[in-house]
Amino acid sequence: MSYSIVVSNFEELGDSPRYHGGYKNSSFATRKFKCGWGDLGALTYAIMGMWSNGRLIIAPSPFPGNSNLIATEFDVEPWPGTAPLPLSSSNLLNFTNSYQYAQLTVKYTMDWVSSGAPSKPTGTTLDFSSEVSGEMLLIPGSYLYWRAPEPGATGSSGASSGSHSVGGSGTTASLRAGIRAEADINAGIPIGNEDFELTWGRVPTPNWTRINTMKDTVNINTFLNIPAGCLLFKGAKRHRVFQIGQTELWTIGLQFKARSVEWNKQYRQGHGWQYIYNADGSKIFGSQDHSQLVQF
Repeated sequence: MSYSIVVSNFEELGDSPRYHGGYKNSSFATRKFKCGWGDLGALTYAIMGMWSNGRLIIAPSPFPGNSNLIATEFDVEPWPGTAPLPLSSSNLLNFTNSYQYAQLTVKYTMDWVSSGAPSKPTGTTLDFSSEVSGEMLLIPGSYLYWRAPEPGATGSSGASSGSHSVGGSGTTASLRAGIRAEADINAGIPIGNEDFELTWGRVPTPNWTRINTMKDTVNINTFLNIPAGCLLFKGAKRHRVFQIGQTELWTIGLQFKARSVEWNKQYRQGHGWQYIYNADGSKIFGSQDHSQLVQF
């Protein structure tokens, strides 16, 4: 259960909001508020949300009119041109300056909710990035074949048995695989790759056991729009963040690598891509439901 919070001593400034965007950088928006110095905590919680002991106490408030824009950062500074109030103590180790008013700047960024985005607990955020690349699988030439003319193909009768085309009349003969390639030829088979990072933010109670158990497994079903068996979960980056006066939260960078061929398949001589197994009959990479990685 979450609760709402009411803040009365604040106002949005005249030069707010502002929108920022472009093709090179992510779009975002900012809002500026004037509020009582003593109301900073309440206003921040009302906008950013608040977790306490693993429970969402205050749900975050999205940008008005756009529920996909969520508050992700804020800056606090004394109201411009004002002097600090008299200190109640000269012990600066235990007290800081305080003011009558503060200026609060909030940054809103897009939450990832497009096609392929996994569901996540309310109050947490998702972001996504990827990098497309490729690799070449080198295999012995003895695995492959040169193409040879089909019997009765039209063309010069003097063409070698390893020719790709036979001419004379300029007509290309129909071809068939039939001549094993030389063993010293290293042939390359292209494999498409894509590295993914799924960033799960404002997480109060990550399931570290589940994350560690799922490392080095492949997706049992389509995940991040990647077919089953083609996405490998490599592990996670962990970053601890804090709420003002409340329990810590976590930002978790879930690392994946996709291949155009299933991870449990290897290239076999004379058969192409086939599943490969351990001695006990299990596949090299186990399968898991990767959508559970963004659940408590």
